[in-house]
Amino acid sequence: MDGPIFDPERLATESGRAELAELARQHYKMTHDAIRRYDPHHLILGDRYEANAPIAMEVLDSASGSWMCCLSEIFETLSPISANGARGPASRCC
Repeated sequence: MDGPIFDPERLATESGRAELAELARQHYKMTHDAIRRYDPHHLILGDRYEANAPIAMEVLDSASGSWMCCLSEIFETLSPISANGARGPASRCC
């Protein structure tokens, strides 16, 4: 899938924010309830988000109570670590 499931320009209106909040609420409730149905003691960690990309507060607010934590990662490619621990082209150590 290319692009977001929800058009970010719609967040400029109150009705767009409310629609996103309801979409996210339904998603998190369905996911939470399905996990609990089969494993009532399962630790639900939640979603992983790109730390360098914006996320609508409506999404985070809608997830409240559905999972235990939210993860944030930087999904960019890092250069290799050389033998001396410096970032840059890899070098042989021996």
